[in-house]
Amino acid sequence: MTVLSDKSILRALSTQQLIISDVVLDHVKPASVDLCLDVRAFKMLPGDVNLNASIDDFKRLEEEFEIPDSGYILIPGNAILGFTKEKLGIPSYMTARIFNRNSCARLGLDVAVGCYINPGYKGKMPLVIRNVGNRNISICPDDRICQIQFTLLNEVPARDYQNEHDVALISGIAKKILGRSMKSEETKNSALSDFLRERINSTIK
Repeated sequence: MTVLSDKSILRALSTQQLIISDVVLDHVKPASVDLCLDVRAFKMLPGDVNLNASIDDFKRLEEEFEIPDSGYILIPGNAILGFTKEKLGIPSYMTARIFNRNSCARLGLDVAVGCYINPGYKGKMPLVIRNVGNRNISICPDDRICQIQFTLLNEVPARDYQNEHDVALISGIAKKILGRSMKSEETKNSALSDFLRERINSTIK
């Protein structure tokens, strides 16, 4: 697999095979692109939850708010769910990964939890923003919060983000490649997957 350089990123953007809305040229780095923080965010409320809870249970543990222009103070040990300001459109032959910016990481800011992005992903990228340092950190809308790196796949996958849970599709392909059927089981944590997909889909509109 090949990581895209700045020239390859620009070529993919110019043909709209890769989408990064409102991208700023200065944010294109040698092999990544800096992304900014959106105004929309969710506070993570205290409480217990298990991975098989209902969508309503997950929603009760979050509180939506807007990050003020003056900044939101993230205290040590706390986290919020934020989003990239930019809407992404990842082609089906490419995957992406979110990394911390070194300057932010040195301050104790970690946004690289859950950093993998599937082929075919569309929307703003959710970011778990954590303060892992020992001092308060103020974050503001439009702050350069993370960087994204793009990787070419060796071939287009059978499924992408839009149909990754299509078991029938991958079962047929697996049988053709392996010459036999593979065991499959009912997908667990479907409510959690549906909850997260609903949150992501709301950023596409």
